[in-house]
Amino acid sequence: ATAGNGRDTLRLLECLALSGGGVLWACDVQADAISSAQAQLRAALEGVWQISLEEPRRDADIEAQLTQSVFRREGGALATARWRLRRFDGLCIELCWRHGCHQELLTELPASCAQLVVFNLGYLPGGNKSVVTTATTSVSAVRAAERVICAGGSISAMLYSGHEEGALESQALLSHARKAPQSSWSVYHHSWLNQRSKRTGTPAPSLLLLQRLHDAAQDKERSEGAR
Repeated sequence: ATAGNGRDTLRLLECLALSGGGVLWACDVQADAISSAQAQLRAALEGVWQISLEEPRRDADIEAQLTQSVFRREGGALATARWRLRRFDGLCIELCWRHGCHQELLTELPASCAQLVVFNLGYLPGGNKSVVTTATTSVSAVRAAERVICAGGSISAMLYSGHEEGALESQALLSHARKAPQSSWSVYHHSWLNQRSKRTGTPAPSLLLLQRLHDAAQDKERSEGAR
């Protein structure tokens, strides 16, 4: 769900290739992040993947491109740009870019359509630290992700409690995760107990994982069928 500077997007694309291909969405609220991620992926994929682009024209600045023109509907959601990637061995992946809030993207996607949703919260590394994810939108985004994750799929969220909004966000997400019904979700929280920034003393990031065990709709159908 989070494009960032492209490192996470590239790693997820590599994992998707290992699993036989599919569709990957990369989303970020900052146009600079989308631009940076696209540049990094172009450089990394050069010579191995053929990229067919379906995206706004390059005759306007990146902000205008990402907010005004070509939006394409893929799987029920609006894509800012779409790349069709084809590897030398014929493997294909669709990479859909979305400039906007992760909550809005996940709300638009169909139910039970994704195997993995990854959140790397906080602020953009090297970017404007005043632009941060918030407790309200992130909890809403995780709720939306729970709807789109299929049985056996997972939600991953990297939490950064070292700044004020990040601490509130972490508390809110952990509180939400604790309420997940154990019959449908397996929830795991990994944190470093003795690791802090040597420069600022802020705690290390922690990892929240939620795995869907069962599909709620299927469980309801089985329950009704057994009556």
